[in-house]
Amino acid sequence: RRLDHTMIFVLIAGTYTPFALLVMEGTFADVILVTVWASAAGGAILNLAWWDAPKWFTSIVYVATGWVAAAAMPQLWDRIGPLGVGLLALGGALYTVGAVIYATRRPDPSPEVFGYHEIFHALVIVASALQFAVIAIYALHQG
Repeated sequence: RRLDHTMIFVLIAGTYTPFALLVMEGTFADVILVTVWASAAGGAILNLAWWDAPKWFTSIVYVATGWVAAAAMPQLWDRIGPLGVGLLALGGALYTVGAVIYATRRPDPSPEVFGYHEIFHALVIVASALQFAVIAIYALHQG
């Protein structure tokens, strides 16, 4: 379970990596890449060291790590356009809503069948699919 939660940080940084390496240019891409990976490493270490941290706190750390890459949106807009950036932002928004639901354990419509945890995972699946699509369509074609 510790590794599962720690790997969320690897997913966050790994999602940004193709854009920094294949789409963006210049020192700014390197700075964002190092910042996202350093933030992910710090979050992973925190997760391993403070296993019983409150859900609200770890959710904030996940979301903050993910939105570090928002600083790259202007450059990405120029390279992949409004649709690509829009899909990335929508994925980020869904991850963020999922994190809020996970942290607050609300809504929890039917805990035995489909509760807050299942809603969280459904949002993560959709967000992951959106961001994978942007990587497949835009980043891999430019690399």
